[in-house]
Amino acid sequence: MDVTNNSGIKTLEELASEDCCILFDTSVITPLGKGKEFFDSKTIKEKADFKEENSNFLHELVRHIANKGNFFVTGCVLEEIGNRRNYDYKKTIRREGACKDRELLRLRRLIKRGEQEQRRVLNAFIDNDKVVVLEGEMKKLYEKISEKYQMFIGKYSLSHADFDFLLTGITLAMASIPIIFVSNDYKIFYARDDILEDENIKEKDVSFLTRVDFFKFRPLFYHKHPKIEQLLGGS
Repeated sequence: MDVTNNSGIKTLEELASEDCCILFDTSVITPLGKGKEFFDSKTIKEKADFKEENSNFLHELVRHIANKGNFFVTGCVLEEIGNRRNYDYKKTIRREGACKDRELLRLRRLIKRGEQEQRRVLNAFIDNDKVVVLEGEMKKLYEKISEKYQMFIGKYSLSHADFDFLLTGITLAMASIPIIFVSNDYKIFYARDDILEDENIKEKDVSFLTRVDFFKFRPLFYHKHPKIEQLLGGS
């Protein structure tokens, strides 16, 4: 069953205007695609075009963060982005040695620019106090629901950062702070569905968007999902 709604697609500008806490996941800030398999299917020019568009996205993201928008990350996501290794293009470039030198030079420059923009994103979240830190009663609530849903780590094959990202958003929503998850990890989405149903939380208070293009985001909606084992093959 399709859980998307094309009519609800938002641009980055529209997302920035939302009056709620918008939590970004690692899978949205790092490049779209499936790593090596994605890049191996592209020419040098296509790889460079991709890197350029994604760098433009990161540049605009920094602008919105610095303009005091409602874009946030968790500490675990921040750490995960900082540790994310860039795809190693060297082997692929050697295999495509027949391409023009200027195409290779452009790609190398864009790879460097992408790394710089990613560092700027990390610094923007930190410098503008956009890293969610739960304290006091909020931290106690987080610990309570974290213990309750600990089994979701295995059930949905969530990483520690995934689980913390999900539970941080749920905690905020339960404390009457509407949030939007922005993630391309469907396992987090289905785990969110289970918690919404179990805790009787309104979906409008815990929205979920995926990044479907460089500057476009599509909503996913609650539905009766298929068997768990069918979900764990992709993110």
